[in-house]
Amino acid sequence: MPTGSHHTAQIGIGEGIARLFVKEGARVVLGDALPAPLVVFNVQVEKAQKLAEELGAEHAIAVECNVTREEDVERLVGTAVSTFKAIDVMVNNAGIVGKLGVREALMENLNLDEFDQVNLRAVALGTKHASRAMIAAGTRGCILNTSSVAGFRVNIANSHAHPGGKTAVISLTKLAACELAPYGIRVNAVAPGSTVTPMVAGVMPGNPTLEYLEAALALTSPLKGVAVLPRDIANGMLFLASAMGRCVKGHTLVIDWGATVGVSGSVPALAT
Repeated sequence: MPTGSHHTAQIGIGEGIARLFVKEGARVVLGDALPAPLVVFNVQVEKAQKLAEELGAEHAIAVECNVTREEDVERLVGTAVSTFKAIDVMVNNAGIVGKLGVREALMENLNLDEFDQVNLRAVALGTKHASRAMIAAGTRGCILNTSSVAGFRVNIANSHAHPGGKTAVISLTKLAACELAPYGIRVNAVAPGSTVTPMVAGVMPGNPTLEYLEAALALTSPLKGVAVLPRDIANGMLFLASAMGRCVKGHTLVIDWGATVGVSGSVPALAT
């Protein structure tokens, strides 16, 4: 496969995708919140630099990028093209979520920066500039967006910004898929459920360890003790980016062990 990423128990979704794609033969460009043979990703800039060094210069480079700024995203894509000659896959993986259990009054306290800038604007900018590069090069590429099960099933007890933005990503994915289909560019999304990552642990009450979080999510899972790990999300991204997903367009792949069909993803109190 032309591009690639991978996850472990101690990493986030973006890093997991990048590792798996590289394992499958991709060359990646790591940005502040984006990956690209060629996949472009989103991870924290310091971690991106360390990850690029670990993966090797022939497989990955890191570019400082604020994915909410158009000039940064344009430069990120330009760097990918100038370094590796083309972009085959763009992964728009940026996103933030408010503290669980902290509810804003929608019209009074909604953080519009969270709703628009990171959860939606960054995805739109990545799609815009990656598709321009693909069209210019005649590349029948693939754009992948990270949404969330929150985009399908809203919990009014939690942050409005996250589900609002992730719902918009699903719609944007469909619109972009229709617009870019004549150029042979496929646009799809993945909607993770509660996944064992540092970000999810950080918004849970009590800031549980990743080990606690995995045990808790496995306990509530209908799949006989299986928790969703970053590698599960990465595998879904890999399928959509590969030839196996060549006829999939405008789709949002839910990876949540059944949460959207009525299974709770809450973290139970476990003995420590």
